[in-house]
Amino acid sequence: MKLVTTNLLNRFWKNGVKPILTSLGNKIETSKIVNNMMTTVAGYVLDARVGKTLHDKDVELENAVNEINSNLGGFSVKSAMGAEIRDANAAEMGIYHIGERMPNSAFTFWSTIIATSFRGGWIQQIALPWSAGEKKIAYRVKNSDGWQSWHYINFDN
Repeated sequence: MKLVTTNLLNRFWKNGVKPILTSLGNKIETSKIVNNMMTTVAGYVLDARVGKTLHDKDVELENAVNEINSNLGGFSVKSAMGAEIRDANAAEMGIYHIGERMPNSAFTFWSTIIATSFRGGWIQQIALPWSAGEKKIAYRVKNSDGWQSWHYINFDN
């Protein structure tokens, strides 16, 4: 049996009991634990049960985003000045920026094309000009006969 000395007791207090007491003194009071996501007062913590609620909401949002992406059917934002398209006829599904004097563009200056497609190769395009003085938008359709002419809707102030 080992003899307990004052030195050993002091070391046990300093390295064992005191850190535990200090740690317990910093504990969270049970009155400061909340089981809701509405508390806005500083100094409160969430109960672990709220974790499941947060996880379930995260999964729900992730599923909703996946459903939206699936329903968009490949709709995307692309740049016509990049390597992707340099001709308005290539804008089949998505939002495209098309530069000045590009083939088959509705305008001779920068514009944005919003394109949607449907089964059978049908495509609709709406072109929005970037020129502040331009008071019209354009639209056209591609059907079984190919691309139709651009039609313009004029706006007067």
